[in-house]
Amino acid sequence: VIVKFLQHFGYVEDIGLGIPNKIIKLMKEHSGKEPELKELGEEFIVTLFPAEAKENMERG
Repeated sequence: VIVKFLQHFGYVEDIGLGIPNKIIKLMKEHSGKEPELKELGEEFIVTLFPAEAKENMERG
């Protein structure tokens, strides 16, 4: 039910495609850095970095 809802609104095309197509792409555009993805036992942890990470990278 949740997957069909997300597909209807364009958040996912199929199970698992939302991470590379949406999250990673948009975060690289936003902050210049990919999110950190970790699988820890039964948990899946996503760390998103702020836009200032991109500004700091550009400054050197």
